[in-house]
Amino acid sequence: MNIQAYFFLRRSLIVISCLSVLFTLNISHLKADDSGSDREHRNDSNNQVTIKPAEDVNPDPNIVEVHLTAAETTIKTARGMKTKAWAYNGQVPGPLIEANVGDTLIVHLTNNLPEGTSIHWHGVELPAEMDGSHLSQLEVPPGETYTYKYKVLNPATHWYHPHFRTNEQIDLGLAGPLILRDPAEDAALAEAGIDRTNELTLMLDDMLLDDKTNQPVAFASAQLELDPAERMLSPEEIALQIMNGREGNILLTNGKQTPSLKVRNGVAQRWRIVNVANGRFMRVSIPGHKMYRIGGDGGLLKEAIEIEPIELVSDPDDPGNLISDPDPSKGLLLAPSERADIVFVPHKADGNSVFLEWHDYKRGRHDFSTDENGFITGLGDDEQDGKKPAIKMMQIKILEGPSSQNVMNNMPSDFHLPSPLPRSEHSPLVDIRGEVDLQNSGEGIPNNTGKALPVFFGHMQPEADGAVTFFSAVENRDGLLDAIRAKTADAENAAGAEIPGMVGPPPFMPRPFAVVNNDVALPAKIGDVLYWDAVNFTGAEHPLHAHGFFFQPIETLVVHLGDAENGIPSSIKKITYPLEYKDSIRLPARTGALGRSWTITRLAVRFDDSHRMTSPFDLIRTNEQLAAFGGMPGGTGTGTGSIGDSGGWLFHCHINEHSDQGMMSYYNLTQP
Repeated sequence: MNIQAYFFLRRSLIVISCLSVLFTLNISHLKADDSGSDREHRNDSNNQVTIKPAEDVNPDPNIVEVHLTAAETTIKTARGMKTKAWAYNGQVPGPLIEANVGDTLIVHLTNNLPEGTSIHWHGVELPAEMDGSHLSQLEVPPGETYTYKYKVLNPATHWYHPHFRTNEQIDLGLAGPLILRDPAEDAALAEAGIDRTNELTLMLDDMLLDDKTNQPVAFASAQLELDPAERMLSPEEIALQIMNGREGNILLTNGKQTPSLKVRNGVAQRWRIVNVANGRFMRVSIPGHKMYRIGGDGGLLKEAIEIEPIELVSDPDDPGNLISDPDPSKGLLLAPSERADIVFVPHKADGNSVFLEWHDYKRGRHDFSTDENGFITGLGDDEQDGKKPAIKMMQIKILEGPSSQNVMNNMPSDFHLPSPLPRSEHSPLVDIRGEVDLQNSGEGIPNNTGKALPVFFGHMQPEADGAVTFFSAVENRDGLLDAIRAKTADAENAAGAEIPGMVGPPPFMPRPFAVVNNDVALPAKIGDVLYWDAVNFTGAEHPLHAHGFFFQPIETLVVHLGDAENGIPSSIKKITYPLEYKDSIRLPARTGALGRSWTITRLAVRFDDSHRMTSPFDLIRTNEQLAAFGGMPGGTGTGTGSIGDSGGWLFHCHINEHSDQGMMSYYNLTQP
């Protein structure tokens, strides 16, 4: 019996009528029974990397109900020593939760930690009061239980994590995978040779451990809450953690250092990859193997994207030294919180091993100058940014398979990815990029007010003790946006000539999250089709994450007003993106001086669920579930996160130290 027939019989599914038309399949509503049918789809011989699934305690085929307990535990690193961690159900990463489109997911969170916590369902489109952010609910106190309940709307790779003291709780281990499926998509991919037998979820992370004690190094955010005399970290150590994000000295794949995975030669592997690190950009590659990205944050793409492996090249600043190829198109690059669904086919001689490798990327790390007392006196660029040596993250052992007698250097010619990919009818990939007006007029654009949702990522100069204030909002934002647009237009028309003057953020008064209120929050109405204008003023890259809705990337403009004295012309570089749904995106860094250079990333977003109206499973959130206003749980006065009374939808940098220090804001979504 083939895998599709087995899959369908084991789950008592509704018949799928037209498998030959892959992208128009109707869903069959499936759920694993208590006999453990899902285990048949996993390669349990790979127990070093397989994430233990959560137990579904509900017999109803349309309900997935699980229990998660957050508590302190210990884990072992490759040094053979125990390390303090925080975990869901005693495991790092947390249990794998799986559900199908149309299912109701119920999760009972019990908090046995010494402080309050919550669960944010990262990337999941759900009712506002179920979002788990600190604007949608009060923290779950120690010893208490909170129940999350929502309907599964979109098939994609997601993850879950806390949204209270996020940078500390995630880094200590509180993160787990959430895979929301459309069985019709799975069946169609299986027809093309990509079946669940060879599917794997990979949570990529790092930990910053003390070399002597093997325990987590103190968190800069917590250190700043102490009296200076009680701090364990120096001002420089605090500043490095906060400015660059907390990068660990140990890299982990599914909670382990360099685990082993067994694969069959010539058999397509599907990996769902999640970057759960606080600050590390995960740029990964498999030597000698192409990868094909078939999906991301919001599910399958329209077409697969070919990814070349990363090779070592000569360092232009030190020709005798080899570094990772700096071309960001090589390898798979995931900023913190981003996901990718990739396929690759192993093709080396039986018994050989290759490695999933991490490669460095020049993303704008900083260093600091200090005085004789160790206090911060200045901010500079890290000269080794992008030049760190590659690190092996997972060993891939190649066993006998279909290609064993004829090892190839490229993807076997008899393997073809579907074109287009079998995107579900329950979450169709509807292109809305043409429905927004980037010129801000709104004329002739249906359901579009013509107004941008402006985001301004920036930070202040570091203070002497290492503290750094970040922001994503400003006062007088319309004036700042107008000034940026005017200078950008000047650069477009300057034919390379230097543009005089400079622009913000001063004197536009940065507003870090602690002082953001409803006057600063962004306004939107249910049913609007708008765009974000995400401006990055900094010399570093930042991952922007938006709650509640997927967006579609349109373009990024990298703007430089020029520097005639140093022979640098004014310029605008345009970066375009494939059609896809995302909830997190990497905002490129400026290339010149502050006020003379910036980047603008434009994203289209629809503030409703109308693209799912053709689904037979009633996957449309009500206006009450979508509405979020007020900047705090129970923003209209109840003090609780009840339906229609959530405190706004968050957006923030997902370098967790940056959001913790103020690079966060929210938008109020109101009734039409």
